[in-house]
Amino acid sequence: MSYDTNNDFSNWIYNRYVESLRKKDLRTTIIFLDVLEKYISSGLTDRKFSIYRRHANGLLKTIYKAQKTGKSDKLQLTGKEWTEEFERKISDYKKQLTDMNLSEETIQQLVTEKKMNYGND
Repeated sequence: MSYDTNNDFSNWIYNRYVESLRKKDLRTTIIFLDVLEKYISSGLTDRKFSIYRRHANGLLKTIYKAQKTGKSDKLQLTGKEWTEEFERKISDYKKQLTDMNLSEETIQQLVTEKKMNYGND
């Protein structure tokens, strides 16, 4: 697996963290959190990596904020994986509505509403 930028690697670590949370695998969750922390503190120390460090710190802050508020289970994937998951869930939702024999206008309205409220359900 190759990464175009260091943000891709940070996103990959974060996404594995979120997936292990969803699976309720505490050991793996702690490992990925530790890897992200170590990556920031030792892998992104040079000044030329400040943009990547800022991005990774933002992901880490998101994790800490979710832990503090008790909403860790609401964390979403990030980057390309988020887009793929979003498209897959929206198409599944649309198929489910089609199977319910709803009108095309109603389906479009419900799909639009689902897109606007994605992640809040």
